[in-house]
Amino acid sequence: MRRFVSATLRRALDVAWEMLPPIQQERLKPFVRVVKQVDTLVGATFKWADGGIKTLNEEGAAYFACDGTTHPQRAFLFLSSALATGPEDFAVATILHEYAHGLNYLDWDYMATEMDDTCIEAYCWFQAGAWAAQRREVFKGALNVVTICLRFAAQELTVWASRELLLGESVRSRGLPEESTEDLRD
Repeated sequence: MRRFVSATLRRALDVAWEMLPPIQQERLKPFVRVVKQVDTLVGATFKWADGGIKTLNEEGAAYFACDGTTHPQRAFLFLSSALATGPEDFAVATILHEYAHGLNYLDWDYMATEMDDTCIEAYCWFQAGAWAAQRREVFKGALNVVTICLRFAAQELTVWASRELLLGESVRSRGLPEESTEDLRD
C-alpha cells in the first residue's frame, strides 16, 4: 500500500490498521493500493483498472473508492487534510469506517444488493466501533473512537428512519415491533 500522507495521518492510519482484526488486514492489504491525503475531496482523481479517470465531487473527511462493484481489483482511500488537524481519535474512527467500506466492497455486490446508502453508512460506523472496542489495547483513545462511531451510526439511522416515516412507509410494515415505532414518531 502506497501512502501519501502527513506524519500525523500516517500515525492515525497505523493505529486504525492495528485495530483491524488480523484476518481483515490480510484481506485489505492487497486491495488498498493507494492512500492519499488531499486538501479537499472535491476534484480528487484516480484511475480505474480499465484506464478511465474518476473525479470525486463530494465533500467530506474521507472517501473509499474501488474499481468495479462485482469483483473489485484495487481501491483508493482519500483522506482530507482536515483530519490531520483535528483530534486523532476522530481520524482513527474515520479511517476505520473507510476500511469497513473496503471490506464491504470485497464482500457485497453493490449493483445487486438493494441497500440504502444510509444503512451502509450506519453499518460501517457500527463495524468500526466494534473493531475499536475489540482491540482497545492498541490505542488509548479507543473508547472515544467507539463513542464517535456509535454517534455517527445513530445519526445515519435517524436520517434513515425519518426518511422512511416522511415517505409514508410504515416502520411497522418492515417487521419492527410496535414499541420501536412509537419512539421514532415522538
